[in-house]
Amino acid sequence: MKKDITYQHLLNKMLIIESAGNILYKALISKIKDEKLRLIYERLAYNEQETAEIIEKEILKINKMRSMAINNTILNSTKLICGILTIRQLTWILKSALKKRICSKWYAIHKDENQDFWNALLKHEDLQHQLLKPFWDN
Repeated sequence: MKKDITYQHLLNKMLIIESAGNILYKALISKIKDEKLRLIYERLAYNEQETAEIIEKEILKINKMRSMAINNTILNSTKLICGILTIRQLTWILKSALKKRICSKWYAIHKDENQDFWNALLKHEDLQHQLLKPFWDN
């Protein structure tokens, strides 16, 4: 039972991270002038939304009643902060977050919980690196 609660807590944390990532990408979309990069950010914002939905489904498999809702205060604060920050600051936050490869670390620990779910998260993380690396290597 304790393992289920800990795993569910991780999933809830991941849901907040993906939702915040969506907000970050949308802020970049609204500020970026480079059309090609804007299209990539749009694709990744959509990918963040899809990944959040995958996480929500995984949460519902564990607990039909979902004990912890997304913390709207955190997300509203994230939206406000992202609206104030510059493109450079937002890009630095994004690079810093992606550099940690958190999904890969969690995958190594929890992949036995649901292989398909964790593979989807790895694909999500890899897509971000694949699409953004050419812009960040310049």
